[in-house]
Amino acid sequence: MIRYILESRCLVVLTGAGVSTESGISDFRSPDGIYARWDRNRVFDLDYFRRDPAYFYRFAKEELYRFDSIEPNQTHHLLALLEEKGLLKMLLTQNIDGLHQKAGSRTIIELHGGITEGHCLKCHKAFTAKDIREEMDRSPVPTCDACGGILKPDIVFFGETLDPSNVKKALLWSEKADVFLVLGSSLMVHPAGYLPEVAKRSGTLLVIVDQHDTAHDNIADYKLEMRLGDFSKALYEAFMNPGDR
Repeated sequence: MIRYILESRCLVVLTGAGVSTESGISDFRSPDGIYARWDRNRVFDLDYFRRDPAYFYRFAKEELYRFDSIEPNQTHHLLALLEEKGLLKMLLTQNIDGLHQKAGSRTIIELHGGITEGHCLKCHKAFTAKDIREEMDRSPVPTCDACGGILKPDIVFFGETLDPSNVKKALLWSEKADVFLVLGSSLMVHPAGYLPEVAKRSGTLLVIVDQHDTAHDNIADYKLEMRLGDFSKALYEAFMNPGDR
């Protein structure tokens, strides 16, 4: 199976929260994940954010705005290396933490947005994550210095539409791939969860690596229930030692 990945002409990878757990970032649905500590019906809900942004920012201060002190792990670095060497053609991610970019990935589509930037909901002025953190130190709810509007990070909340151009590009790359590799995603959230189906309908080899069940284990050509760090180590060693494949 690793041979198929490394001999791919168009490798496309989809990553989920499981990729970042080995860097110390909580996933969402595990027993000790984010939704075990925070109300899933409020934390990323746009309507609730507009009514009570303080709840989100309590969550964000504890969970999100510490990402700059967290380092990418072996899987992040491997994917950046595969892109640099021309094997990985497109990285699709559900993650909002920016660790792929920190590791060096550049050919990437953030399906759910990211935390590195934000905007004022009233005047749409752009702010960096650093700007928002500084405002959080001064007030429970960061506000715009130009108009006093509420600041919101560029994460796609429930109730918001994903960037149509990103969705279109993700669908096209899913169709184009000859190997579609899923790392650390439950595939329960759409449209990301729909992409493996698109790939399979195009005759793509589907490989899923996750320690837990996913929504598309039944259509995968290969499902590996193992730690992502162990998988990344094996893939790295095979990539660096092609004679041993």
